[in-house]
Amino acid sequence: MRELARFYDAAEAEIAAGFLRSQGFEVGLPERHTLGAQPEMRFALGGFRLLVSDQDYFLAQNALERVRKKTDKPACPCCGQRALRRQVRWGLPFLINLFGASMGGFFPFARKSKWVKCGACGAQFDEMPDDEPEHDL
Repeated sequence: MRELARFYDAAEAEIAAGFLRSQGFEVGLPERHTLGAQPEMRFALGGFRLLVSDQDYFLAQNALERVRKKTDKPACPCCGQRALRRQVRWGLPFLINLFGASMGGFFPFARKSKWVKCGACGAQFDEMPDDEPEHDL
């Protein structure tokens, strides 16, 4: 067995191990029970080691890197960058959201703004653009 990655969070280690198992790899987390019983020891022991067999090491590394590089942020339709940020609109909707959040929820029905601006090219949209176009089946 060969070490593929180290995690300091138990949930993150279990998710990575579960993903690799779903891809057909044989993986091991040898510190799972020790650090589960004594989580304060995770830094002293070096965290959770994710182990895979020697012959599957490079394939498992590629599968894990593919998932690490993916992001759930949609891309800007104008420039293709993933630098979209939600913007706050000043005025009555802003005040409703401000007092709704800080005053114990006077306006629980008020929704957050869907106005989005790209940090790379400055394009503005009324709502978050979809990353993938919808297809009719």
